[in-house]
Amino acid sequence: MAQASDFTRNIQQYLVVFNRLLDVATVHTNGTEDDLYSNTLAANLFANPGDVLYARYTLTYASTPTPTEQTRAYFAGNLVLDSGALTFASGGTAIVEVEILCVSSTGVRVTAEYTASGITLQPIITYTPIGGLTLTGTNVLKITGTPNGAGGLITAVQGKSYLVPAA
Repeated sequence: MAQASDFTRNIQQYLVVFNRLLDVATVHTNGTEDDLYSNTLAANLFANPGDVLYARYTLTYASTPTPTEQTRAYFAGNLVLDSGALTFASGGTAIVEVEILCVSSTGVRVTAEYTASGITLQPIITYTPIGGLTLTGTNVLKITGTPNGAGGLITAVQGKSYLVPAA
């Protein structure tokens, strides 16, 4: 009988935390920050130091050259990624990836990356250690969009997250 590869064995241990399939767009064009996807993570999701949550979001930007558009990610109310105000001359697409590593019963380390097309921009990579959390309670991971100007529109088109238990 053939042995399952390490990858096949390990993938069975992953827990899909959320899978977002519906498009959600910003509703303001005046610089107001709108939630795109907001996911409440279950209490005790991070049961052990070394547990890691991976999340990946895909966003699209309107093809209007005048507004600026900003994307942010938050975990447990803490800003973990900020794209800054960007202008997409002919529209664009971005990927936001967030990795949350549990380091203790009250602390995590968050690495986030923003990569966009339709604009000249190096990927934005951030590292944010967060302490003083209550990981035995629920915590929220969310992505927001802030268009500022007529025609500005940011749409979250998909998002997925999975938990990898500590080895």
